[in-house]
Amino acid sequence: MKFEAKKADIVNATNQVGTVVPRSPSIQLLGNLLIEADGSELKFTGSDMETWVCVKIPATVLEPGQTTVPSKIFTELAGNLPGEDVQIEIGDGSQMVMKSSKAKVTLNCADASDYPRIPEMASGDKVVIDRDTLLGAVDRVTPALSDRMEDKRELLGALVSIRGGTFNLVGTDGQRLALCEVPTPGSPEVEVIVAGTVWRNLAKLIGEGENSDVGLAFSQNQVGFEFGNVRVVSRLIDGEYPPYRQVVPAKFEYKVIVDMKTLLSALQRVNIIVRQSSRKVTIAARDGELVCKGIAPEIGEVEEKLEAATDGADVELSFDIKKLIDGIKGTTGPQVQININGPLHPVLIQTEGDDTYKYILVTQR
Repeated sequence: MKFEAKKADIVNATNQVGTVVPRSPSIQLLGNLLIEADGSELKFTGSDMETWVCVKIPATVLEPGQTTVPSKIFTELAGNLPGEDVQIEIGDGSQMVMKSSKAKVTLNCADASDYPRIPEMASGDKVVIDRDTLLGAVDRVTPALSDRMEDKRELLGALVSIRGGTFNLVGTDGQRLALCEVPTPGSPEVEVIVAGTVWRNLAKLIGEGENSDVGLAFSQNQVGFEFGNVRVVSRLIDGEYPPYRQVVPAKFEYKVIVDMKTLLSALQRVNIIVRQSSRKVTIAARDGELVCKGIAPEIGEVEEKLEAATDGADVELSFDIKKLIDGIKGTTGPQVQININGPLHPVLIQTEGDDTYKYILVTQR
């Protein structure tokens, strides 16, 4: 095996692949990445046996072959070599020689025959979504996903529900629910749960490129993403997702409209006081004002009054401040709309006049 490639291409590819390589793998080989050289390209693959990432880059391949190397060490070595090009050669299959400019590094490698290959996706339902649109939806929904392993497994993922030409991405941890809708005319009917680790790493996984479309393919137990030279395949989470449509109230008593940036800035100041104690913020809506207040007896307290359209409301509500901030950050317009039924009922947060993003948050007592 012998090839030459651009250092920047190698480092970018191995960083993408490395997002799924376990830090402390139960099987030692999973701490490695697979390198395959053939034709005029290199293919790097990483896996944790639940998700596979494969990235192809151009290369001058003098002798085809394949091997595996420790992911983190190989990436660091490649990135720190001098020069713009890296020459790599493997003789008997147990050692890799890396050369760049006047530097030479020898790295132990392992046989590739037992490395888990990326699964072939069976023909299934497919949909194409603009990259930035998809990542925007992911950024707004992933904060609501649970990361507590004691929760039901389905809450560790986000639901993809495609109905009537609309791609719905849904996440919940039982205390809040985030829903983002993206029009996808002509798309198939799909309802699957994709692991939160895939969504959280998606921006790194699909990277950047001239192509603006991401292809998603769904089979019975897998989801695949394709973007330029990157391919991702992940096992689906098996389970029944909570009936999220029933969580969204049909109507509200009041709607409070306030400047998004002003509200977010106020909440971040409250968070400085309460984040190490109660993590609780109280907001009161009345008489054209929204009052934000946080108290931490051992630190101090903060109160801010904001101009707002309060729709005749006279109500006081308390929230987990981080979860409230997450919901406000998900809005995209200059004005945020908070829909209220009372102090003991969940609220709906959205951009004023925009139903494509909904964030349901329970109140605290």
